[in-house]
Amino acid sequence: MRQYPFIKVILNIVTLLSAYILSTHLSLATPLDDAHRAFASGNHTLAKDLYLPLAEAGNAEAQAHLAEIYNTDDSVLRDLPKAVFWFLKAAEQGLAIAQTNLATMYLYGEGTEQNVWKAVDWMLKAANQGDAAAQNNLGIMYRDALGVNRNYEEALKWFDLAVKQDYSPAFRNVADMYRLGQGVAKNRYEVIRMYRKGADKGDPAFMMALAQFYFTTAPKDYQEAIVWLSKPEMEGNALALENIGVIYGMDDNAFKDTEKSLWYLQRAGELGHAHAQLNVGVVYYKGIGVPVDYQQAYHWFLKAAKQKEPTAQYYLKAIYSKGQGRKTDLVKAQVWENLSFENGVEAGLRDSFLHEMTAKQKTQAETLIALCKSSNYAQCE
Repeated sequence: MRQYPFIKVILNIVTLLSAYILSTHLSLATPLDDAHRAFASGNHTLAKDLYLPLAEAGNAEAQAHLAEIYNTDDSVLRDLPKAVFWFLKAAEQGLAIAQTNLATMYLYGEGTEQNVWKAVDWMLKAANQGDAAAQNNLGIMYRDALGVNRNYEEALKWFDLAVKQDYSPAFRNVADMYRLGQGVAKNRYEVIRMYRKGADKGDPAFMMALAQFYFTTAPKDYQEAIVWLSKPEMEGNALALENIGVIYGMDDNAFKDTEKSLWYLQRAGELGHAHAQLNVGVVYYKGIGVPVDYQQAYHWFLKAAKQKEPTAQYYLKAIYSKGQGRKTDLVKAQVWENLSFENGVEAGLRDSFLHEMTAKQKTQAETLIALCKSSNYAQCE
């Protein structure tokens, strides 16, 4: 399913199920209850069969749920034209959720011809009904000029309406407008306030955004950043651990601690975070707070390089070309240099060894590069 820049609306089955559970104490379950139960249990084939007669009889809820089933990633059930058909039926009856999803499908031409005017019209209908997702989506449309002229004032208006309904995705959108100064003056307080709204709900993504804002935006507050990166919700989060490690290693940090920095970076690296593995390698390669150790540097660079981390690959080139902790090997140096440039290292850093290599070595390098790629970087040495 397409990853929209919107939050795709998923029908609120939990609420429907709550109503269903209550109804079982009061009366026999209705056919719509049975369909909701099947949908919630994941039996979408049965749910489709139960929703269909209800949808054909004009039940808007059934029509919208049926559309969502056809809008699934399931290759058997997926039928985007039918999804548009049933979303339209429910939308015409005023169901805001259906209007929001229908607008999204028109905007991207999913299951129908792309029609940005219809997209705007239906999104506006849903937003004016108070649908928070539609309000947030409309804000995105005005901010990014999707089907409408860019208008930051309108964007912020709709985002704010969604925020008032405690709709979390809108928190980030408002924060971004104040962070980037889109149609408003940059406002540190508003950025933090919006991130805090999400973070106070226990959302790790907002905790991360808040922490990164604290330690990357002046005036920096490293201690507050670490507070949020150390929350229980961030336990085992490799990116959080790496960020803490980076903070402890920063020269402008009053409580810089290279030992703590390495400890956190290694923990993140052990969890498979490629950039943390690169940073640990750099610590050992350059001897930052520890003795230079090319063997350890090689160990960590190789872990990151196998995840296509280009800078780590470039360091491996240096290790093999200079014989740092490894036997000098121009073939492997050439392999890692080529891969590093393919994966994003700046071309200006190229230091080809081809002129020093024999024809046999060049062939070996080409063969090893092909093997590395075909094995998804498992067999590069």
